[in-house]
Amino acid sequence: MKGLVISGYSPDHDVRILRLLRILGRNNEAASDAMNDLLAQAGGDVRDETVPNLIQLITNTSELHCYTVHKLYRALLTDISQVACWCIGEYGDLLLKGECQETEAVQVTEDDVLDALEIVLQSHMSTPTTRGFALTATMKLSTRITDNVE
Repeated sequence: MKGLVISGYSPDHDVRILRLLRILGRNNEAASDAMNDLLAQAGGDVRDETVPNLIQLITNTSELHCYTVHKLYRALLTDISQVACWCIGEYGDLLLKGECQETEAVQVTEDDVLDALEIVLQSHMSTPTTRGFALTATMKLSTRITDNVE
């Protein structure tokens, strides 16, 4: 499955690949890794319908919430991703706990998460849609963050 994603990306392929991942990869960390690889390889070329499809897939696979938010947080630090912003906003509490049985947890503070989202908001490479995802994530986290209330 990983070779399918890495072998050559085209925006026309992402819908088919994501359908395949949805069928083959339910509750599967390898499928989550393949989705992350797809996002990293595609960069800003992911088709518009891919983002909500990925969000729906993540939402419907509760067993992968912790795993996915940690993996996508790492991706956010190296690549700007709408799905990473959404996932951090939705499951950021799992990220801040610093515990995850499914993968090596990322040890981050509230400041680290807010700084990463701020970078996305201020980056000249962020599209307005990506900035919207980052702003929404920040607003969602504002209800759960305790140390940075100013």
